This record gives sequence, structure tokens and C-alpha cells, in this order.
Amino acid sequence: MDAEYVERSMGKTIYNRLKELRDGPDYPFHMPGHKRNTDLFFMDNPYGLDITEIDGFDNLHDAKDLIKNAMDRAARIYQSEETHFLVNGSTGGMLSGILGATREGDRILMMRNCHKSAYNAVLLNHLDACYLYPDMIPEYGICGRVTADQVNQSIKKMDVPPRLIVLVSPTYEGILSEVKEIVLLAHSLNIPVLVDEAHGAHFGFYPAFPVSAVSAGADIVIQSLHKTMPCFTQTALIHLQGNLIDRERIRQYLSMLQTSSPSYLFMASIDECMEMVEKKGQVLFQKYAQRLSAFYNKMESLQSLRVMGAKEEKYRNPDIRDLSKILIHTGKTTLNGHFLQDILWKTYHLQMEMVCENQVLAMTSISDTDEGFQRLSDALILIDQSMKEERREDALKEQDPVLCPTEPDMGIWQAFEREKEWTVLEDAEGKTAGDYVYPYPPGIPILVPGEIVNQVVIDRIRKMLQAKLDVKGIKNREDQFMIQTVKKDRSLE
Repeated sequence: MDAEYVERSMGKTIYNRLKELRDGPDYPFHMPGHKRNTDLFFMDNPYGLDITEIDGFDNLHDAKDLIKNAMDRAARIYQSEETHFLVNGSTGGMLSGILGATREGDRILMMRNCHKSAYNAVLLNHLDACYLYPDMIPEYGICGRVTADQVNQSIKKMDVPPRLIVLVSPTYEGILSEVKEIVLLAHSLNIPVLVDEAHGAHFGFYPAFPVSAVSAGADIVIQSLHKTMPCFTQTALIHLQGNLIDRERIRQYLSMLQTSSPSYLFMASIDECMEMVEKKGQVLFQKYAQRLSAFYNKMESLQSLRVMGAKEEKYRNPDIRDLSKILIHTGKTTLNGHFLQDILWKTYHLQMEMVCENQVLAMTSISDTDEGFQRLSDALILIDQSMKEERREDALKEQDPVLCPTEPDMGIWQAFEREKEWTVLEDAEGKTAGDYVYPYPPGIPILVPGEIVNQVVIDRIRKMLQAKLDVKGIKNREDQFMIQTVKKDRSLE
């Protein structure tokens, strides 16, 4: 952990640290999407607005008037048949959607780069998960898209078709899969599709941005408003449509998995966000698209650093990638992602959303300002110029993939129930993973419980740790990194 960060936090309450951040010089290129910017809308004294389910204010778990009307408006705005507010983030929506659309022991077909919440649903319903490995984008070392042909070929290899297809589109870096084509294929086989569109709540509001999975016909779509829209953290939506899913069953899971005391501040934040989109969305998104376009045009001048989409026209195509995610690669510089993030934060007071081995991610939204984009572009140009004498031509070689194919030894739920032990990372080859291992953010597991640990995975984890990434599922004991593995049953020997 950064020593300066620790020093800033010593002896202070969370509230005091938040006030320091609010009043300080740091600009947020990270979630939540409101960016601490109160120009779009402002909610006054939260204590005066914080209530429970009293007369006249409806009930999220049995909405009949006030909240139902707000959810119906959200459905109209997103052109969904049915929309529900989520007050514990997209996680609750992912769990409810998958659990409600499947029965215990069902087979599902899911992208291997799904968020951890999807795997938790697999665990809870004892599902048989078959994986879709997306193509890799080697020059950036990130997951690419999944195509309809890939889905079709996977289904053809199955003796039993999947009960549900689970996609993540866009990815954390903004890459889109062929959602519309996959939905058409799936529906021709009477298979519903769930799309984790957590990072795409802003889709469909302006031509420069991708079309939403709702418009593409997906049966279940989950969106995190707090990620890319001006809304409080933990606010999200789940959209339900079509007759291939049991909507009532999903509603029951929503009621079970969401708090029985939902925050009216959160629900008000969602409703205010929808009103803003309804009344001013066209103008706001047009200005946002113009800011992004101007930023990418400026980034064409970079000689050492690389910004995805600055010089590659295909990565500015809204059918392929969401340009609101600014992926900054260290390129020909001698920097790694961690050092680049440090420079942006400590020198230029720009806080990024995510750091990887050789890149950082800046998240943007309609709440970003001209001044914010200007600060980021100026900083990157200055860093690029300062690296002029330290360029490495070999830095443009292909990056290591973020996902490494593994073989399953048992189901996630089986590994979860078994006794575990801590194993030194280098000694774990051939053992069965007992817990998730994943960099956070974004929370995509590189290792899932029940998978056999192989040397490629060990090498990837080691590289992530060397790059000072925050890798969950790792214990450092006496300078030895360890992971949890399933304890061997001696009685079977």
C-alpha cells in the first residue's frame, strides 16, 4: 500500500478523509459517474431526506405508486419492457438474474471474463458453467469480443444446450461483443441471454456511444448507473423483457437479495438521474461526445505513450468499443502502469480508475468538465515529451493475456465446500484452486475455485504482484505469496 496514502489516513475518520478529498486538488477519472460534480443536479442535506418506508413513499419490494412510477419512467427511457431499481449495485442484479433464470444444476454458457458476482451465482445454484473465452487484443493485453459464431460453435459441442447465456459487454476497457447477433442466435434456440452491461448505463443516448443490450433484445440487462452516470455509488438497474425468462422468479430473488431497508437517497438519486436524461440528455451527451472526440484527436500527437483509439480508427467505432473508457498504455516509455498512475496522481492530481501492468484506465462520464479533460490531455502530452529520450522499441511487443485457460477439477460449489489450505504460489501447480484470485479492480477472476492451477496462471499472478497490482485471494506470509487450494483427501489415497 502506498506509504503516502497510509500517512494521509492515519488517525482520521472516513468522513474527514472524504472532506479532504472533496476540497483537495485531485480530479476523479474514476467512478462514480457524478464525479463529485454538483452542476448537473444537487441533493441538499441528506439527513433531512433519509427516511424508511413511511406512508406516502411506497415500498421498493412492493412498489405501487411513487417508486413504481419512477421505475416505469426508467423503463421508458431505456425502452425496456420492465425495469427495477437496484440499491446494492449490479451485483444484486447479476445474482438475481442468473439465479432467477436457472434452476439448481442447470448448464449455462458464460464469458470467462465475467465479474465475480456471476461466479457467485454459479456457486449458489450449483450450475455447470461452460466458458466462452474472448479473443485477446495482444497489443494491449486485454480481453476482446465474443462473436455469435463462437457462441454457435460452443453450443453445437454441448450434449445439452445451456439454460442461459451470460455475456459481459462492454468489458471494463469498453470492448463490445456481438450482442445483437448472439441474442438472435440464442432466441432461435429458445435460450435467454443475460448481459452484464454494468459499464454501459450511458449507452443508446447519443450516436457516438454504443447501442444498449436492451435495444439489442437481451432478456436480462444489468446496468450500474453509478459507474457511468451521475448517480450515487450502489445505484443500478435491471431490465427484464421477453417470455423466455420467469420474471416473477427474478423479482422474488430481487426481493430476497436486496436490503429490506432500501435507501431512499439512492432511489431519489436514480430518479433524478432519469429526469436529467429525459429533460437534458440530448444536449449533455452531445457535449460529452464532443469532449471525448477532441481529447482523442489531441492524443494522436503522442509518440511514446499510447491511448487506445487515438490512432486506431476501429477502436473509436461504437460497434466495437465504447470510447468513454480511456485506456492509456505505457507504450514505448520505460514506465510501467503503476509508475504512470503515480505520476498522474502525485504530479498532476489526476486519479485513475484502474492500473494494470502496462496501462491505466480513466473513466469518464457526462459529469466530466472541459477543465478535467484539458488537465488529462496536458498531463499525458507532458509525460510523453519527458520520455522522449527513454523510448524502448521493444515496448510495443504483444502483452501477456489477462486470462489463462485452465482445466476444471470440480465445480465451484464443490471447491467452496471442501477443506482448504494455504499453498505457496510456486508449489501450487497441479493443485485445485480453493478460492478466487483476481486483480481488483476490475474483479475478473484469473483463477476460479475448482480449477487446476497451472504454471501459466502462476506466472501471470506473479507478474501482477511484481507490478504492484492489488491482487485479491493472495496471502503474503514471511515474504512468500500463497493461495488457497483444496486440501487433498488422504482417505482416497
